[in-house]
Amino acid sequence: MSRQSRRNRATYEQLRNAPRWLKITLTVLGMILFILSYSGIEYFKTPAPDFVPEEQAPLEVAEKSEWPRYIAKVVRVVDGDTLLVESGGRKERVRLLKVDTAESVAPEEYRNTAEGKLASDFTKRELEGRQVTLEYDPEEPMDQYGRRLVYVFVEGENFNVRLVREGWSKYEVRFGRSKLYDKEFREAERLRLSR
Repeated sequence: MSRQSRRNRATYEQLRNAPRWLKITLTVLGMILFILSYSGIEYFKTPAPDFVPEEQAPLEVAEKSEWPRYIAKVVRVVDGDTLLVESGGRKERVRLLKVDTAESVAPEEYRNTAEGKLASDFTKRELEGRQVTLEYDPEEPMDQYGRRLVYVFVEGENFNVRLVREGWSKYEVRFGRSKLYDKEFREAERLRLSR
């Protein structure tokens, strides 16, 4: 028997003879680590938003709406449903509300799909470098990653609804239906499913 095998055997014997409370504790810790490895661990891998200090110029305010709106330029499309925008000298990451396109830039390569790349390319073609109007819910303005949650309007058209209508995303209702545009999203979802 090799030295390594003897060491492994001794470790196994120690664990087998360990008190019951220690076995239970180790089992629970192992389960917690397993669950974390397959759930919200991406939170720690997500890069910090590209914010510019608050002292800079305020956001440009767009036309009146039920929710606050402001005008911004799309600096970069991160993926199909996340943008880097600039307004009033400030840059911030924004996440489109009520849509969820397939992944294209996830840190875990296996999560990235061809559909995600196509959705990202579509969003780039339509938005990158353009001036848009962003609308957000003042009660829930940010997600857990520090991104502002927004509806994006291009020349008066709700781009979030367009992503659903053209089949790049489903109407994402996991966190509740749209407070302002539920009817439009449901119609877009109906058109998407009828294709």
